[in-house]
Amino acid sequence: GLIARHKSQDKFRVTGDYLSYDPYGIMYRKGEPQMKEVVERAFRKLASNRDIIPLYNKWFVARLPTGEKLNVALSPQLEEAFKVLDENQ
Repeated sequence: GLIARHKSQDKFRVTGDYLSYDPYGIMYRKGEPQMKEVVERAFRKLASNRDIIPLYNKWFVARLPTGEKLNVALSPQLEEAFKVLDENQ
């Protein structure tokens, strides 16, 4: 976001492999099984009908409503995680 905001994409680039991979997560109040089920069901549905990829691209690859463009391509690891979501239905 910072690079996009300052229109400096031509001055910086990511090279080589990432040094580490951070896990993704969604937080919600502990002890609310109904909320857990809603979140898990939504992700399974997004994965099963493949809507999760265009949704990811909308927020991390395409131009944002603010005009910024993050250009964070879907990693092979995250793509695999989306496939696992679909398989675990």
